[in-house]
Amino acid sequence: MTRTQFILLRKIWLWGLIITCGLLAACIAFVSIISIWVGIENPHQSGCWVPILVGTLSLAITSWIFFAVTKSILRQIEEEGLANP
Repeated sequence: MTRTQFILLRKIWLWGLIITCGLLAACIAFVSIISIWVGIENPHQSGCWVPILVGTLSLAITSWIFFAVTKSILRQIEEEGLANP
């Protein structure tokens, strides 16, 4: 494998990792939003605050982890010089 092929493969791998992390974060965010919605739609039941709290926390933590991982991967792309072919 030549150096050019390795760089291209590495670049594809890192961008694929970002896309995969984004899809996983989107799925978790979807479940979190549904949890918040269920809590808001059922205020008459005791403990309706639990799905709202859990949904909000999981959405915030998922967003924070996704942005941290994406920032780290983009920094690695810049450091390795993979941003410009």
